[in-house]
Amino acid sequence: MSDSPTPSVPESEAESSPQQPGADQSASSWPFVVILGALALVVALMVANQGSDSSGPGSGSVVAQVRLVPLLYAQEPLGADSLRGEVVLLNFWGTWCRPCRDEFPHLYALYRKLRPRDDFRLVAVSCLPPGEPFDVKLLREETQAFLDQFNAQMPIYADPEQQTRRELDRLGAWPGAYPTTVLLDRQGRIRYQWVGYRPGTEVEMEQQILKLLAEK
Repeated sequence: MSDSPTPSVPESEAESSPQQPGADQSASSWPFVVILGALALVVALMVANQGSDSSGPGSGSVVAQVRLVPLLYAQEPLGADSLRGEVVLLNFWGTWCRPCRDEFPHLYALYRKLRPRDDFRLVAVSCLPPGEPFDVKLLREETQAFLDQFNAQMPIYADPEQQTRRELDRLGAWPGAYPTTVLLDRQGRIRYQWVGYRPGTEVEMEQQILKLLAEK
């Protein structure tokens, strides 16, 4: 993910360290403290570099099981084979989800911008709240009402049996949070992932999409 959260410090480690029994012992231990500090800095830089490329869990894994059905403005179901050869931005969202609603107009603008390309596809998967039984009629009505607020027409899919989400979970790339967006390369491999939304996420998405589109 692009913004890796700062690792929290367990309360047990946050407590102040016991004082050293003597000044000599403190003085003799300082090289060891310096070495530990240097190692901690190296680890922190490695973590930061990992987060900067938005690779996320499951990076490099092939998404082999995809089963998405048309919900709105789409004609054909999607499977893993039908997505091969394209760069795919796979977005799981819900009208009930505040970050999803904040993200949607930016994703729609990105869809409209890249729509002329025949080697890119934005696959938006509308989802009901976790734990709610799947009801395609309800999902379609709520999704249509939301799209109407933006006068938006774009292909929307459903994951009725959660087969696609289970596949991502198997690969360690499904956090169970919305929105979750996964970027697949032409071979169906996970290359980047974003969980949640913050201003500027759509810019990062476009940059990574264009980078993959440039790969041959």
